[in-house]
Amino acid sequence: MEVRNYMSRDEEIGQVWEDMLEEDSNKRDKNTALSFIAAQLRTENAGAGRLKTDYQATIEKRAEIRKRVVGDPTYRRFYVAALIKYIKTKYYGNHPHCFIIVVDNIDREPTAVQHGIKMVLKPFARISTAKVIINVRQSTYYQALDDDASEVIDEVPYCGVSPSDIVLSRIRNFIENPDGHARFYPKAALPTLVKGVSILGDQMKRDWFSAYFLSFTGRSVRKALTLAQHLIDNSVYDLSEIGRTDSNSLKQSDVMRALMVGADNTFHWHERGLIDNLFEVHQPNHNGYLVKLRILRMLALNRERGYEVQAVHTVLNGFGYDTTLIKDALNELMPSSKRMIWCNEVKDFSDTADLVGHSHAHLVTKHDRDRISEVAVQNARIHSRSHARHER
Repeated sequence: MEVRNYMSRDEEIGQVWEDMLEEDSNKRDKNTALSFIAAQLRTENAGAGRLKTDYQATIEKRAEIRKRVVGDPTYRRFYVAALIKYIKTKYYGNHPHCFIIVVDNIDREPTAVQHGIKMVLKPFARISTAKVIINVRQSTYYQALDDDASEVIDEVPYCGVSPSDIVLSRIRNFIENPDGHARFYPKAALPTLVKGVSILGDQMKRDWFSAYFLSFTGRSVRKALTLAQHLIDNSVYDLSEIGRTDSNSLKQSDVMRALMVGADNTFHWHERGLIDNLFEVHQPNHNGYLVKLRILRMLALNRERGYEVQAVHTVLNGFGYDTTLIKDALNELMPSSKRMIWCNEVKDFSDTADLVGHSHAHLVTKHDRDRISEVAVQNARIHSRSHARHER
């Protein structure tokens, strides 16, 4: 905003200051910058009375005060807010839409910076009465800009272009100008790749596939571009190969594999990952292709009560699985990031002795975790009665 479009410098630090200071004096919540100006005017003997008797000398003193205000980031912010409010009131009849301040591109900043921007803009908007619009993703708003202690602000639901539309535009640009990428691919393979990528574009236009794709990416353009690139780069699902077939179709399983495998040669398990490989125990030197499935199947057969660790251990021993493998398989089904099964006594088993020591602990599937305490208590009573009969 160029103040000179509305007033000269001398008018600003002359009559405008007097008007703003008079209005601020009647407020209980004082403007920090105007309070500083009022104090400086008294110190420098540059008040309204002195302005009338010695205008030129007083204006020069006020110009120096203005420099100090503008040179301090805090005072400058509050001063500009007060000046905007004055211009808005005097020249625009306090119209709500005469000043609109738009802030953009803060999604990429760290959360601490986003909080700092909020702490600056909200008081500024309240003091200046200007409408401030911040274009942010919903996730940024709820994580960094929305809190119960903040002043009520205008909230306009706004979403940018859908990530699937971004992916489609990238695909369209590639198909329309494949020669621009020719240096990255063998000359003979490029037309085939173009045909394959166009098939991905056709699939993205379908409502069911677009909705399925967005269920993984949300409103994140970065995630959408990454997943689309994985669909192209995936070692098993190769779009340059799809151009050589007649099926020309993309399945949900292809998206799932691209999500899990990405551009790697195979799926790599890690403990905190949400996606697990049920056909493999991931501890060193263990295979156990069916042990996890047998554990889940056994617990599913008795969903109402689950099974004791001892019973699961005995059944799996019958299939030839050793205690170490059983312990590792149970641990990989129990972490909090997956929680496919629950145990009422431990979060995991530290070693085989720990597994044997908790032989009467109960295991249930995730769906039945609410019943685990009840089942454990009931079975504890049964064991106590059986033990008493044994002694007699």
